[in-house]
Amino acid sequence: MFDSSYVHENTGSHHHIEMAAGVPASWISPVRFTNGRTVFRLQVKQKPNQTTPTTYTLCMSQGAGSSCEFIGRFDQTGVFSYEAKLPFSYVKNGFDWSRATAPTDLRVVVKDTKNNNIDEGSSFDGAPDRSLYLPLDVRLTAWVVTNGATVDMSDSPLEPTPPVDMSDLPPEPTPPVVESDAGILDAGPPDSGDPSSDAGAGTDSSFDETPSPKPASTHADSGDTVTAATAGGIAPQSDTSGVTGGCSAAGHRSSTPMLSFALLGLALLARRTRTLPAPS
Repeated sequence: MFDSSYVHENTGSHHHIEMAAGVPASWISPVRFTNGRTVFRLQVKQKPNQTTPTTYTLCMSQGAGSSCEFIGRFDQTGVFSYEAKLPFSYVKNGFDWSRATAPTDLRVVVKDTKNNNIDEGSSFDGAPDRSLYLPLDVRLTAWVVTNGATVDMSDSPLEPTPPVDMSDLPPEPTPPVVESDAGILDAGPPDSGDPSSDAGAGTDSSFDETPSPKPASTHADSGDTVTAATAGGIAPQSDTSGVTGGCSAAGHRSSTPMLSFALLGLALLARRTRTLPAPS
């Protein structure tokens, strides 16, 4: 239907487009295009900013009547495609798609997301500042095809797109600074005797909550029997010395040989005395 590159100036919402040469004068006979579809490809090469959503619409006239269809919505530069069934969804003032004459007076219309024209006196988003939407540097291509037909867009290759001006975009938020952990667990509150409150408790799979046995006592008050420690479920050990009170023989095992030698000496002396003959 047309392939047009242009700048939609900041003078109003409408921009007129010429119908391509060779378009049939009748869209009904011998081929009925009005039961087909329209394929749009919109290349937005430049726009005032990269944040304002913009709606693009194509309208065409037939006498006093008009019919319009949505082309695309964009907030950044790029290439956008859209297909619309014929007849167009919006019809006004007696536009008749069954008539033999082809539509005329093609025009694209810039709107906001609420379908308000970007015109002076209109209540579009951001009004009255039209510079949020215009000017636009675009290339718009439209094909009218019958049902079942395909479109070969390689016949209309895209044009190079200038670099995008990103100066109007808000700055990226600065992420919070996170200090790296040295990997050392905090010591926590003073030790309450509960192993679960110790540093590292519950974090090491090899941690054993069973308290270690306390060392055996080596001294006791007079009259006490000295035994090994009983903490941690270890059974008391019997004192085999038979000594009670004072110091435990278990604590002085080094004196046992001396006592044995003394007793042996006394036994030998007594035996000798018994075997000596009586004095005459």
